[in-house]
Amino acid sequence: MCSPPYISSSGTVTRDRTRYELSRPRALCVVALFIILFAGNPANNVEDWRMPLLGSSTGTSERQDSWYQRMYAEDGAAAAEATSSTMSSSLFQSAASMMDAFLSSVQSVVDGKLTTNYVLFSLRNVAYEGIYIQALWNDSLLCRYDGNGRFDPLCSWVEDHFCHGMSFDRFNRPFAAHRMLEFLLIASAVSMWCMKPGWWPPEPCWKRPVATFASILWFPSIIEDLIACNMFIYPSLVKIDRLVSLTAASEGVATRRFYLSAVALLFGIGGLTNLVATLMMRNSNFGMHGATAASLGYLLATAPNKVIIRYMGVINMYASDVLMAIAVIGLIDSLFSIRLPVFGRSGRHSVLAWMLGGVVGNMMGQFQLDRYTAWWHPFLQG
Repeated sequence: MCSPPYISSSGTVTRDRTRYELSRPRALCVVALFIILFAGNPANNVEDWRMPLLGSSTGTSERQDSWYQRMYAEDGAAAAEATSSTMSSSLFQSAASMMDAFLSSVQSVVDGKLTTNYVLFSLRNVAYEGIYIQALWNDSLLCRYDGNGRFDPLCSWVEDHFCHGMSFDRFNRPFAAHRMLEFLLIASAVSMWCMKPGWWPPEPCWKRPVATFASILWFPSIIEDLIACNMFIYPSLVKIDRLVSLTAASEGVATRRFYLSAVALLFGIGGLTNLVATLMMRNSNFGMHGATAASLGYLLATAPNKVIIRYMGVINMYASDVLMAIAVIGLIDSLFSIRLPVFGRSGRHSVLAWMLGGVVGNMMGQFQLDRYTAWWHPFLQG
C-alpha cells in the first residue's frame, strides 16, 4: 500500500484521500475573478468580444452581410441557416482568439509602445519612460528608466524575462514547452484551491506511475515555481533544443526528440525523484524541486560556463553555484526549522529530491552530449 491509513471525516478508517470534491463557492470566485481580470485588461479589446447574440459581430461589413442574408433569404429556413452560420463563424473566431491568447504572449508595437499580453494583465515597455502594467482598467507605472535611458537591475530583469515578445508556435519549441508548463502549474494551483478541505492528491507510488509523474504539479508555490521556470528551466529547454536539432534529419524528428527529452527531464526525473524521496523519507513529496534541480544539472553538463544569475555585474552564479547554494539553504532550513520565506515548504524529503534531481539531470545532459555531438560540442557550452 502506498498511502498510510487515516480516519476520514465520516469516522471510518481508509487509505483513499483522492476523491474529487469541488467547492462551488470557490470555483465561482475563480470564474468571477477571471472574468473581471480578463475584461479589465485593455490589451484584450473586450469590446470586440461581444457575442453575436447581443447584436455584435467582428466587423461592420460582416454585420451588414448577415443582415442582407436574413432580409433576402427565400424562406425562414434559409434565414435561420444564414444567421446560424454567421453566429457559428463568429463564435469559432472568438474561441480561436481566446485559445491563442491563453497560449501566447502576444507582443505588438503601437506608437512606439511595446505591449506583451498575458491575458489577465499586460506589460507595456515605453521607450525612455519605463514599463507599465495594465490591469483592472488601469495603466500603472511599474518601473521607470533613469536619466540615461537605462533600467535599474530589477526592472532590467523584468524587461528581459517578461517583455520578450516570443509567441506560442510550433517553431519556437522551448518557449512553447515553457508556456505549457507554466499553464499547467497555474491550473494546478487554481484547481487545488477549488477543492474542499481534506482533499489530497495521489502521492508518488510505484504502483501509480501517472500519479508519480504528475506529482511535480501538485502543491505548487506559484511565485517560486514561475521564477524557477523562467530562470532555470527555460534555459535548459533552449539547450535541449539546440542539442537534439544538431543531427536531426528533419524538423519533425527534432520536434519529437525535443518534447521527449523535455518530458523525460521534467516529468520523468522530477516525478521519479519525488517517488524516491517519498519512499526513503516516508513523507509524501510533491512539487518542482526535483525537476528544477534536474534542469540545472542538465545545464551543468551542457553549458557549465553559462551564467544563470547575474546581478549588477558583481554576482555571477553558474548552474553548479545555484545547485549548491539551494541545497545548503534547504538543509539549513529543514534541519534547524528556520523557515526562510522562499523555502518555507522545504523539508528533508524536498532537499533529497533536489540533490537527486541535480545528479540525474547532469547524467542526462552528459548522455545527450555524447549522443548528439562530437568534437564541436565545446562550442555549444556557454
